[in-house]
Amino acid sequence: MSAVARRDHFAGAVLVVDKGVLVYQKAFGPAVLATGKALTVSSMFELASLTKQFTAMGIMILRERGKLDYKDELEKYFPALPYKGVTIRHLLNHTSGLPDFKALFDEKWDKSKIADNDDVLELFAEYRPPAEFAPGEAWAYSNTGYVMLASIIEKVSGETYREFLQRHIFDKLDMRRTRVVTRRFLPEKFDDFAYGYVFSFAAGGYVLPDEEVSTKRVVYLDGVVGSGRIHSTIEDLYKWDRALAVGALVSPKRLKEAFTEGRLNDGSGIGYGFGWLVGTNKKRRMFSHTGSYPGYAHISVRFPDIDRSIVILTLNDAYPRLWEILDEALDGNRAIVPPMRADLAIKRGLMGKKPPAVAEMIEAILREKSRYEFDRVSLDRLGNDALDAGKIDEAVEIFKLIVDVLPPSADAHESLADAYRLRGDGPRAIEHYKEALKIDSERERVKAMLRELEKK
Repeated sequence: MSAVARRDHFAGAVLVVDKGVLVYQKAFGPAVLATGKALTVSSMFELASLTKQFTAMGIMILRERGKLDYKDELEKYFPALPYKGVTIRHLLNHTSGLPDFKALFDEKWDKSKIADNDDVLELFAEYRPPAEFAPGEAWAYSNTGYVMLASIIEKVSGETYREFLQRHIFDKLDMRRTRVVTRRFLPEKFDDFAYGYVFSFAAGGYVLPDEEVSTKRVVYLDGVVGSGRIHSTIEDLYKWDRALAVGALVSPKRLKEAFTEGRLNDGSGIGYGFGWLVGTNKKRRMFSHTGSYPGYAHISVRFPDIDRSIVILTLNDAYPRLWEILDEALDGNRAIVPPMRADLAIKRGLMGKKPPAVAEMIEAILREKSRYEFDRVSLDRLGNDALDAGKIDEAVEIFKLIVDVLPPSADAHESLADAYRLRGDGPRAIEHYKEALKIDSERERVKAMLRELEKK
């Protein structure tokens, strides 16, 4: 961890529990970029989708008390919503088929206002966006479903989501620095707060997501809870981990349901329980979840059979492989620091006083290819950030890198073609749109772009 922190400017906090014993707990990097104030193990992070395990626990507590049933349908609580047959279990398992609330708000919401859960319910009742599939017919990760679960908690308990979780989970477990925080919707001041930053091509460095057009959702959706908005510390997450290990909040039977794989209507498994991914690793049962929100990227992994847990909370950038390396170390195997991600190297270079051109940085990276890791998702995000900032030449170079070093991908060729088209280089755009169609011949947008370019 120290090596990664020095080389990659890692900013985050790490928790490692093995055989039920806390073996490692440490924070690295700045909590506030402007001042350089350091992160601590008590720093509060926005947990993003790690929130879902707490929302699910809230529902399980109410089920334990007989206040609701997993078979209850959504319309029982919100009859104005048009989604027949969607049950609480569907919501917990991500098999509801409910459409994405963020897309609806992008299109229909007045961005000068900050929305809350009631606004989500009202917008869905008013515009009635169609379901993606019938309940139980497929699995699709749904933030909307967990927003609905938070609203059900409020409806059933008579308390706000914030109050219910505080009283029945956080206070009971002595999680003193864990709470639902909507700091733009209901401003509060906190000591030792971990601010998430996003990379900005326009600024040539990291800025708060509130300042970037592409991440403005963090402002106007700040009051929406259930899929995110719980904030916590690595210290408090240790208490949460121990509560899960011993079943401190609900009966063993009820807790087991959270870690039981859900099923579709045809009986096939979905790899997800209640707020947790359910699977195996090295033939061991593994429960895990990631959390991603502008400025934050986290992962939580539990191996219940050996009572091992690894939690990594990060600011600015995701480090998805680190948990695997820490797990190897715990197994007594050699732990090798992973290669630096190429997108991070580009970002670090752009933050210098006299940053080199992106093309020069990429040339240098390719000369020592073995020293770098090329993560498609991170590079693609960086390329799109460049496009959003109007840095077309930089976007071209980044998408070229993806095409050159990673396995063939229709998405990569389409993105590179888009960048060439925006740069006014029609022949190269046509070339890469055609490459995209060789891989995926059903891309109607790509066909339309080709027809338009070939007319010129």
